[in-house]
Amino acid sequence: MVIERGLMTKVCEFKTNSRPQKGAGTGNSYSTLLQCRGYLKQQSGTRTLNNGDVEFDTSFTLITDFIQSLFNNIQADLKVLIEGITYTVDAWEKIDQKRFYLKFNLSVSE
Repeated sequence: MVIERGLMTKVCEFKTNSRPQKGAGTGNSYSTLLQCRGYLKQQSGTRTLNNGDVEFDTSFTLITDFIQSLFNNIQADLKVLIEGITYTVDAWEKIDQKRFYLKFNLSVSE
């Protein structure tokens, strides 16, 4: 998979949870890890019924260049802010090609 540089038009702001201690009763405190450009593509959408309400669940794929500091800080509570919308990272993988990429599966945060 080769991603053309011109397709990476979205400015992605990766945020990590920097709360001093983890556990019950502590609040989340997200701080910016880094900003980079990426390619965002909608993958699928579903409608589900939850407590009598119809909810829409949409998944996205984000591809960025491989950045070592981002790779070193991938955690379960990593968030991505793109065009004012916050996404949760559901899964990720390193794509090995001539150039390395990081691929993230995202969902919209509540």
